[in-house]
Formats: sequence, structure tokens, C-alpha cells
Amino acid sequence: GSIFGGGGGGVSSVHSITEMSRSSNNDADLSAAENDESFSFHGSLAVDRSQWTPQSLEWEGKLSEIAASVDKMDVKTRRKIWDKFDKNQLQVLDCEKSLTRLVYSLLCFYVKTQDRNAKPPGFKVLTPLL
Repeated sequence: GSIFGGGGGGVSSVHSITEMSRSSNNDADLSAAENDESFSFHGSLAVDRSQWTPQSLEWEGKLSEIAASVDKMDVKTRRKIWDKFDKNQLQVLDCEKSLTRLVYSLLCFYVKTQDRNAKPPGFKVLTPLL
């Protein structure tokens, strides 16, 4: 099952994307990145944050809060959000087309659950994070 309830595979292509990213990094790139404070490492992948917007940097620190909010979300609400992205009811998400929009939707949901009058940051300013 997935975090959105029901069976199915959930997100597709994540493993292959991760493996491709790891194989594209070479040791020289990683060595240079290790000395740059705008990089952080997740496994063997370096994340360059030097071009990120201040909003992306701010919201990166809130991702665990957003994940906890999704975890507390009732299955009906999760299903409703998922169905917006899985229009053909295949239980699979096309990562290239929809993953960033799904994550952004969950972020917006989080913002509104914290303050109904709050305005979520725009999609474009969060694109580096997403």
C-alpha cells in the first residue's frame, strides 16, 4: 500500500531515478561539494542549495512537520488528494509529470491546516525544493 491508502504501487520510478543520480556523480564533484556549505549530503548524493530561493530553504526545514501532517491526515482526505493526480486510477504516479505538484499540494494542505487564512508560498519559489 501507499501513504494514500489502498493497494497499488504508489510512486513509480523513484528507485531508478535515485540510482541514475548516484551513478552520474563522480568523486571529483563530491570532493568539491564537501567543502561548500551550500551543499548537504543524503547518502552519496550532494544537494546544491546555492541557487535555492529563501522560501525553499525555509520550507526544507519544515518537511518533517509536513510529513507528520500527512501521516495524521485521514485516509479519505489522502485519497482525495491522490485521486487528483491518479486520474486513471492506476495506483501509480508519473514522477516526472506529477511528483512535484503532489508534494506542493501536500505543503499547501499543511499551510491551510495551520492557519486557514494563510497563503501558501508560490509554486515557482519552491521549485528548487520540490
